Amino acid sequence: MIKILVLDDDPVRHRAFDVVLRDCQVDHAWTARAAIESLMRMRYDIACLDYDLDQFGVLNPGDGLVVARWIARETPADRWPGCVVVHSQNITGAARMLDVLLEAGVPVLDRPFSLGMLQDLAHDIRSRDPGISRSRSKRAR
Repeated sequence: MIKILVLDDDPVRHRAFDVVLRDCQVDHAWTARAAIESLMRMRYDIACLDYDLDQFGVLNPGDGLVVARWIARETPADRWPGCVVVHSQNITGAARMLDVLLEAGVPVLDRPFSLGMLQDLAHDIRSRDPGISRSRSKRAR
């Protein structure tokens, strides 16, 4: 079974991950600390990270970046998630996360959250050709 970690602050997004990826083990983190603790306990096939963990990016700006930095700088490569999907709608924040992860060589995809993104991910997982192994994608700036 594919193991997925979702870091986000939006309950609707968490529910969407559960519904669309119902054939996967989806673990949820609402804070950077919770995400890092989960990543320390288990190696995930996919880690989906948001950048801002509050609606306006005021209280916890860049918490997803904290997790990206931890993966890139504190985690041995054999413990990295199979792929990190940056699903932030914050273009600048997503670019910062992508830069950190790409610089370290972490497999990463830039996929702003949408139902279509989740459906594509589910399709890739079900086809057993996730297209995420060592994939790299960067959003145009």
